[in-house]
Amino acid sequence: MLSVQGDDSLEIQAVAASGFHTLAIVRPPGSSMSTVYAWGSNSQRQLGIDLDDDEDRVCFPVPIVPLFGKGIRQVACGSGHSVAL
Repeated sequence: MLSVQGDDSLEIQAVAASGFHTLAIVRPPGSSMSTVYAWGSNSQRQLGIDLDDDEDRVCFPVPIVPLFGKGIRQVACGSGHSVAL
């Protein structure tokens, strides 16, 4: 099981990767709510997050807050974009 920000109790439902970034749909056991996490290059803001500094990559999985509770079931990545359905 993948550890997401130190929480080893999350279940990975799906993973998508490009050459530059990765998305994962994770769900806590016993919950119906899933969350999308992203990490990797954010040079085109493909992770869906704004970084506070000049850094354009994220080295560990971070939750994509605007997707909380949206019932995301699939994710896909391209070199400069992400899709969540």
